[in-house]
Amino acid sequence: MDCDRNVRSELKRMIEDGKLGTVDGMSSRWEDAYLDVKQLRPDIILAELINPPRKSVIYLQKIKAVLPDVTILLMSRNHDEDTVREVYEKGGDFLLHKPVQTVEIKNVLRNLEMTKQMEWMIHQAGQGNSVMGNVHQEAGADTECGNRTDVDLSIRRLKGILQEIGILTEAGSKDILGISRYLMEQNMSPGDVAVRDLCCRMNQNPKSVEQRIRRAAASGMANLASRGMEDYADPVFNEYAGRLYSFEQVKKEMNYIRGKSDKHGNVRVRNFLTGLLECCREI
Repeated sequence: MDCDRNVRSELKRMIEDGKLGTVDGMSSRWEDAYLDVKQLRPDIILAELINPPRKSVIYLQKIKAVLPDVTILLMSRNHDEDTVREVYEKGGDFLLHKPVQTVEIKNVLRNLEMTKQMEWMIHQAGQGNSVMGNVHQEAGADTECGNRTDVDLSIRRLKGILQEIGILTEAGSKDILGISRYLMEQNMSPGDVAVRDLCCRMNQNPKSVEQRIRRAAASGMANLASRGMEDYADPVFNEYAGRLYSFEQVKKEMNYIRGKSDKHGNVRVRNFLTGLLECCREI
């Protein structure tokens, strides 16, 4: 909504050609979009936060009142912190700052699809438990199956987080996933065992495993620091920078990127893994 016709057409083509979803409708004004969404009831709305932002915020709130479960992605150009805060308070889910790269929109849509699939699986699992409530099974087998389902869902969420911070393709991501799965299956936290002992679980040289994880975590810090420098209200930066790393160290990484320091921010592998597991549990 409220993008020019060429931009709307380009976004439609990107979404449908990339098999990211089906575009049910397009509108040039918030007023028209509000009427359309009540009929179409989409899962996701991609819109522009226009200047002045007051009208956009009003209709954002109206849409959320009608469709509380809809996910709203907003594209914005140079809005102040008060406006950004109000957008999130009134129901905005993601704020992408223009000029927006198509790869950024693709990544957000893919992560949203992954999240919705997990929510559906959780719902189905709950329905299945209800339907099968009168079927007698051995308690041990039933519990084990439930634990496997929870772990698999958490690992999918973890992959989404690694993708969001830009390190899913790093060599250390496989080690992170392996160690995280082990901790989840054993119902342990990284604080319960030494990092070197955890790395031994990968059946490889533990020093090499720890180095790969540290390099991946450092790359994630650099990616988040870059996002925060470009936009301090960036949702990915705000979601993960302080939870996976120390803000003090992220600021050091920013200074390194700016050329104001010759030292990178320091990464603590234990804190990084602990933060990742905490994020995974919030499904």
